[in-house]
Amino acid sequence: MIILAHRGLNHYIKANAVIESNVKSNIKTDIERKNAFSHNENNAIKRNIESNIKAHKSGNSLQNFHESFSLGYGVETDIRDYCLDLVISHDMADSNAESFETFLQTYQKHGNNLTLALNIKADGLCVPLKKALQQYCIDNYFVFDMSLPDTLHYIKHDMNVFTRQSEYEKIPALYDKAKGVWLDEFCNHWISEEIILKHLDKNKQICIVSPDLHKRDFWREWDEYRYIINKHKLHNKIMLCTDYTQAAREFFHG
Repeated sequence: MIILAHRGLNHYIKANAVIESNVKSNIKTDIERKNAFSHNENNAIKRNIESNIKAHKSGNSLQNFHESFSLGYGVETDIRDYCLDLVISHDMADSNAESFETFLQTYQKHGNNLTLALNIKADGLCVPLKKALQQYCIDNYFVFDMSLPDTLHYIKHDMNVFTRQSEYEKIPALYDKAKGVWLDEFCNHWISEEIILKHLDKNKQICIVSPDLHKRDFWREWDEYRYIINKHKLHNKIMLCTDYTQAAREFFHG
C-alpha cells in the first residue's frame, strides 16, 4: 500500500480541547470494538493521534509537507491560482497561500520521487501547472477533481489524469483516457475486491480515499483492503489517502 498524507501531516487537528476529546473518543470506540484488530495495531492509531494533537498545525503548510516527505509519504494537496500564480489552498486563496513553486522546491529537496496527488480546485491551470512540473522534472504525480471540460485539457496535454468513482459517480468519466481512478466513499462502503481488480485489469492506477477523511470508522475497510492486497500481491499497486499516515504504515506494512 502506497500511503499519501492528506494535505500534509497533522493538518486537521484543531488546538482546542473539544476537538481533541472527540478524536480520542472516536479512537477509543474503535479500539474497544470486539475482535477488531490486534493490540499493536490499536497502539499505532493512538500514537498517530497523540502526535497529531501535539502538532496543532494548519493544513497545506510547507512544514506539513516537509514532515510528510521526510517520513517518506507522498501527499495530496489542493491547487488554485492567486494573482496569476499557482498556490496551495483548499479554500479560496488569499495572500497567505503557499506558493506552488515553493512546494515543488520542498519536494525536490527530498529527492525521493514520492507521489503527488494534485487536487485541481480551479479551471484553466493546465498549462502553467504542466510547465512547473516539467521545470522541476516531476513525473510521479496525478491530477484529479477538475471539471469535466477542464479534464479534457489535461488529457490533451498528456498529463497524468485520474478520473473519479464514488457512490454518486458510478461510471467514471473519461475512463478510457485516464491513467487511474480516485475511489471515494462519501457515506457508504462500496469499494470491493471485484472493483479493485477490475480497474487493475484495465491497467488503471488506484488511489482509495480512506473513510477517516469523511469522519467515519476506517479499521474494517483497512482490514478488507489489507486482505485484498495480500491475497493478490498488490503491495505497490494501490494508494491510500489518509490523515492517519503512521497508523496506516504500521497497519499495512508493520
